[in-house]
This record gives sequence, structure tokens and C-alpha cells, in this order.
Amino acid sequence: RDMLRFVAGIMGVVMIYGLFLRLAEVLDRGVVGRAMQYVGRHTLEVYVIHYLLLINFLPMLRDVVTSQDSLFVPLLVGLPLAIAVTAASLAVGYLLCRVPYVGYYIIFFHTLILRYNQILSS
Repeated sequence: RDMLRFVAGIMGVVMIYGLFLRLAEVLDRGVVGRAMQYVGRHTLEVYVIHYLLLINFLPMLRDVVTSQDSLFVPLLVGLPLAIAVTAASLAVGYLLCRVPYVGYYIIFFHTLILRYNQILSS
């Protein structure tokens, strides 16, 4: 069963790679292609900041997604969430690059939230 999942995962990656190779010319000209290129140039912001945005919402989302037997619920929840978190991460990254003191406050509030959650769990 694990081997089947592994092979299915590899085949999925190959299919997506082939799809993007086939649609490269179309994606270069369109709005979606330009948006993907912009996100690709700013993946560090998305990678670092998305954790700060998701840490408090993951337990709630896990309950919503795992309570359903449908395969479409994770997609219907995950895709809009991924788009929203990516957009928010890019916005926060933009602010951090443009306004130096904003980064201090974001990290300060994140630390307060983590401490508050630790107090509640103990």
C-alpha cells in the first residue's frame, strides 16, 4: 500500500511537470503565468511567513477536513486557503521589505500568541 502511494505520488509529479512543459507558452503570456512567476520570485517570503499565518488555524482546519469522508472537501478547503495564505504571505513580505519596524511588531505578536497558547495548554 505504501509503495502504491509512492508510485502514485511520483506519477502525479511527472504529470504536473509534463502539463507545465506543454502549457509553457500559454502560461508565459497569461495573467496566471505572470502571477505564478511573481510567486516563484518571492518563494522565500511565502516559505517563511506562511508558518506564522497558519499556526493558529491548523487545528481548526484539521477537524473540518478530517471529519468528512469526501475527497473534495480537502480540495475545496485547501485550494482557497493556499491562495489566501500565499497572497497574505506576499503582502506581509512586501510590508517587511518596505517598512522596517513592521517586522518587529509581527514577530512580537507571534511570540505573544505562542506564549498564550502554551499557558492555555498547561
